Amino acid sequence: MTFDRLHPIKDHDQYMTAKFRSGRYEAVAMPATLEMGPLWAQNRSKIEGKDLVVDRTPYMVDDRKEFVKARLGYWDKWAADGRTGLMGIGDAE
Repeated sequence: MTFDRLHPIKDHDQYMTAKFRSGRYEAVAMPATLEMGPLWAQNRSKIEGKDLVVDRTPYMVDDRKEFVKARLGYWDKWAADGRTGLMGIGDAE
């Protein structure tokens, strides 16, 4: 089996890489262009170790890393609080 046919897909530019181990999701990698918001919050809140991955993300400047870590924490709390309401694809930061 070869992986020659693999290529980036623009529609998948917000996916984080995670592994499932011992009943938990662990963050492996994330894109430097990661967007955050209510559309992704519920699923991403289940992934542990996101802060560690932010620090290892290439092409992300230090100010952006600090912003992403703070906002990932905010969205994890938002998801844990069970907040819902109207959400749109434009609800991103």
